[in-house]
Amino acid sequence: MTDVVLTHMHMDHVGGLLVEGVKDRLRPDLRIHVAAAEVKFWESPDFSRVSMPPGFPDALRQTAKRFAHEYHNQLRTFEAEFEVAPGVAVCRTGGHTPRAQRGPPDLRRRATDIRRRPRVHRRVRTP
Repeated sequence: MTDVVLTHMHMDHVGGLLVEGVKDRLRPDLRIHVAAAEVKFWESPDFSRVSMPPGFPDALRQTAKRFAHEYHNQLRTFEAEFEVAPGVAVCRTGGHTPRAQRGPPDLRRRATDIRRRPRVHRRVRTP
């Protein structure tokens, strides 16, 4: 793996990279792409307008801060849109979560829809 694309820096997206021993098994030239606004948000996150269980905001802050510290040399930030592979672009939209798209600029998809193979509906996937 040469590139990782993060849609946002919540613990369920960056936590796997923070597991003990994982970083040592990654390529030293690994590039992690994330919107510059996302990184900026986590420098001083404001949760004043959201309701979360006690301790949850602190856990989010600590995880994002630890991730940014441990992987700062590998982070590749982008402002508006960045093509991470031919035909696969990640773009920054509103809020602190970027959205991803594939194909022409007017075709918008969720980050989970980015695939290298066609999506087959009504097929049961084995874990």
